[in-house]
Amino acid sequence: MEVLVKDWTSHKIKMVISGSYGATEEVHKEVERLLGEEVENINGKGAVIGCAKIAHAIYKGEHNILGIEVDR
Repeated sequence: MEVLVKDWTSHKIKMVISGSYGATEEVHKEVERLLGEEVENINGKGAVIGCAKIAHAIYKGEHNILGIEVDR
């Protein structure tokens, strides 16, 4: 994804890590060390929040989520 952004835009994107393991300070610092650049660390509840938003959209009647038809 970063290669595509660099090829097609003039924007620099920042690596983002999440998840219960990825959100730990130890993993965060190690990823920054390995990449040699700053990494954004969002909370470990990113997947849970995303699943809740999808469930809410389906409950409200959405029939298509990110191009995938909802099978009821």
